[in-house]
Amino acid sequence: MTEFPYKPRKNQLRMLEDLKKSIVERRHFVAEAPTGFGKTVVVLSALKSVGAEKIIYLTRTLSQQRTVIKESRVLGLKAIAVQGRVHYCPIARKSEELRKGDSEELSKLCTTLKKNNDCEYSTEFRGEIFNAYPEEFYDELTSEGVCPYMAMKSMLSSANIAVAPYTFYLNPFIRRKFMEWLSHPKPIIVVDEAHNFPEVARDSLTVEISHRSVLSAEKEAVELGDPMLCEEYHASDFLEIIAEMLDEFSEERALQPYEFESMATQRLKVSLEKYRDMLRRGIEIGEELRSEKARKRKLPRSFLYRVSVNLLYMSEERENTIKIASGGRNPKITMYPLDISPLTVDLRATVSIHISGTLYPLDYYRDVISLPESTFMKIYPSPFPRENLLVLYAEDVTSKYEFRNEETYRRMAEYIEKIISLGKNVAIFFPSYKFMGEVLKYVDDEIIVEGSEDSNILLSRFIRYGGVIAGVLGGRFSEGIDLPGKLLEIVIIAGLPYPQPTVYRKALMNYFDNILGKGWEYVFEVPAIRKTVQAIGRLIRSEKDKGVAVILDKRAFRLGNYYKNFKRCSNPQKIIEEVRRFFNDFS
Repeated sequence: MTEFPYKPRKNQLRMLEDLKKSIVERRHFVAEAPTGFGKTVVVLSALKSVGAEKIIYLTRTLSQQRTVIKESRVLGLKAIAVQGRVHYCPIARKSEELRKGDSEELSKLCTTLKKNNDCEYSTEFRGEIFNAYPEEFYDELTSEGVCPYMAMKSMLSSANIAVAPYTFYLNPFIRRKFMEWLSHPKPIIVVDEAHNFPEVARDSLTVEISHRSVLSAEKEAVELGDPMLCEEYHASDFLEIIAEMLDEFSEERALQPYEFESMATQRLKVSLEKYRDMLRRGIEIGEELRSEKARKRKLPRSFLYRVSVNLLYMSEERENTIKIASGGRNPKITMYPLDISPLTVDLRATVSIHISGTLYPLDYYRDVISLPESTFMKIYPSPFPRENLLVLYAEDVTSKYEFRNEETYRRMAEYIEKIISLGKNVAIFFPSYKFMGEVLKYVDDEIIVEGSEDSNILLSRFIRYGGVIAGVLGGRFSEGIDLPGKLLEIVIIAGLPYPQPTVYRKALMNYFDNILGKGWEYVFEVPAIRKTVQAIGRLIRSEKDKGVAVILDKRAFRLGNYYKNFKRCSNPQKIIEEVRRFFNDFS
């Protein structure tokens, strides 16, 4: 039996033994276990038990990173909190302008300053600082005049665990360097809150050109003296033609392969290769500007550079991508990936562990990130009494797009007002900000609304005074808050968050239909169920928590297999009776 640092909760040791077996057999591991299960300490205990030499522990938020550091301290592991320059570069942190830089821009700034001996912070550090929270790490090193970012790089080779944001793995530019710093050929990779991983990967592969960005590039080119991109065209002339083309898009539609490039070459009267040469020249001019800015300690950003890079990238048709044009106030073209395996396929070369409180269906996750059929997959039940949660759904209302009208808004508001009248602490989650606004117009009660002020201020007010808080599914309030006990007693899901059937989502649905036969399920149903389950999970965070979730959408019958206490209700009065009975039984 593996030594475990705490009194184990129900199913923790089962998960630990499953993990050890998977690691030894070099099988990928995908698991769902509810919030409060203690997944992090189980994973780290298993890795320590099998003697894992090097671990990349990928997290989405700073709070998740702190949890890994905290448990590493308990287990006696050597962990480093990895952050980008925006967090660990003292020069960037002191400048409002530089804090807006992306990883590539700040990397260029850093390289330039070091090359010119213009950085006042030492890049040499021979000590070791393990298991420090990010702010502790930063403060200790800067107090000694050492750059935390460079110190972090130098320590990674001797650490057991690199606790890093998703970006360090999903951005190819960063990943290549990151793996070099680790000095290990095949580290074990852990993905925390893995339900977010595919979407972040998809965002990493998405490229966009907007009318506004082209106009910014044109303005920059004029300020540079309007250099020539070729013998026929000044930069501003070229960019003006691109802006005019974008302006012609009015409705969202998929573009045919090379459609935009054909339009551009016809307008410019040049070949495709000459079009690309012009873009390469735009990149060179932008790069010169970026270098000049870096030497002056300014953010090395060039709109001409970025627009030229993206247009060149888009001009080379890529497998399993789609380009979509859209109109509106800022017309644009976006190249979306249909397949994210170019970023995740390297997981197959090592052992990877993927955990989340909402990963069902597990085969969806395995398929989307291209893990092999041999992957170990399991859902671990909650260690908390299942009778502590009651889930109700209303069968006479829905947020389905064709039913979004005044009658629906008023009916949902009626349910909400009656539930609020019970005097419990309530959180209401909507599919979108627009839908939330339409429904809350008909609710007279005082409600703390997400987005009206800083989120931390709003949460502090709710924790101190209680009452009703409202936000969107997938937002900060539905996924990033911890309100134990009576701080939160009822969650209302005011409509299931099925994604809008955009051109991109329809293309993605067709793609998954063709390769897996599960297009609608993977693109529309799974995201809606996950966001709903995540929000309901705010209610039960310990064995003492008790709560009721009310789903105001008749499509919620699909969640019947997910919850033990799951009931259908025909009207607001029936909901109120069930809620009262539930809380009376526990009083």
